[in-house]
Amino acid sequence: GRAKAQGVTNDGMLPNPNGNQNTLRDYYYRMGLNDVDIVALMGAHTLGGGAGAAGSGYTGNFTPNATKFDNTYFKLLVQFEGAGEFNPSCDYWSKTPAERGMTGGCHVGPSQNLQLPSDRALLRDPVFKALVMQYANDEQAWFQQYTKSVKKLSELGKDISVTWCNW
Repeated sequence: GRAKAQGVTNDGMLPNPNGNQNTLRDYYYRMGLNDVDIVALMGAHTLGGGAGAAGSGYTGNFTPNATKFDNTYFKLLVQFEGAGEFNPSCDYWSKTPAERGMTGGCHVGPSQNLQLPSDRALLRDPVFKALVMQYANDEQAWFQQYTKSVKKLSELGKDISVTWCNW
C-alpha cells in the first residue's frame, strides 16, 4: 500500500497535533501551501479548542474567548514562548518519544489555554516565528493573510467546512 506521510493524523485530514515544524511543512506543502499560509491558517486556533478523547486527545480552549476571531492565538504564543522553562508539558521536544505520550498539551496563562506541540513548533522555526511575531503585533495583517490563505486552500479543492475539521 501507499506509505503514509509523517505529518498527518490517522484520518489524514489535519496535521498531527504532536508534530513539529517539519511535520507541519510536510502536511501543508503537499497541498501546495507555503510557510506564510501555514502560519496564517494555524491562527484558526484562535477559535475553539481540543475535544479530548473525541478528537486529538488534547483538551482545552486555545484562547480565553474561543468564539472571538482575533489574533489572541499569536499573542499567547509570543507571551508564553518560554513556558517550557517552567512547565514541562510545554517542552515537548526535549522528551524522548516514550516520555511524550499525550501529555495533555501545554496549558498557559490565567485561563490555562491549550497550546499543542504543533502550535509551539511555530516558535522553533525562524521563518514561522517571524510570522507569529508579525501577526501578534498586527491583527489586520493576519486577517488579510488568513483570508488569502483560506481562499487559496479552497481553490486548491480542499473542503474547509467545519465537518472537515471534525476532531
